[in-house]
Amino acid sequence: MSYPPPPQAPGNQAGAYLQRQLEQASPTQTLILLLEGALKFILQAKDAIARQDIAARHGANTRAIEILTFGLGQNDPALNNEAARRLSGIYTHLLQRCLRIDFENSPAICDEVAQSLRQLRAGFASLQPSTVVAGPSPALPLKLSASA
Repeated sequence: MSYPPPPQAPGNQAGAYLQRQLEQASPTQTLILLLEGALKFILQAKDAIARQDIAARHGANTRAIEILTFGLGQNDPALNNEAARRLSGIYTHLLQRCLRIDFENSPAICDEVAQSLRQLRAGFASLQPSTVVAGPSPALPLKLSASA
């Protein structure tokens, strides 16, 4: 299933770059990008809690929830294997914890979710083959081979 690209503001080159990265990415790279996005929004929610900006916290947390919900929807239940079941359980747990962020306005829960997202991202990144890149790629950090 494919989704239309998100609307881009005129001159939004960063958004266009990210869209190209997603279109060219492997399924694992796409998942890594999504996890990085969810992490970014959880950290924004934590920052908003510190500033006592409830609207910003809710907005950032909602974006993280949308990403995790999308990831959960991409996990094919028809696979019916242990890895798919565990991944669904992880996404479900993270979604529940994100809901608690809004209910409790808790930076500690933000930290917990952020740590889980980092671990999940690291796990998927370890599945990636080493890749030599020509220059820095802030949107898609890849491991460099030993020859780089």
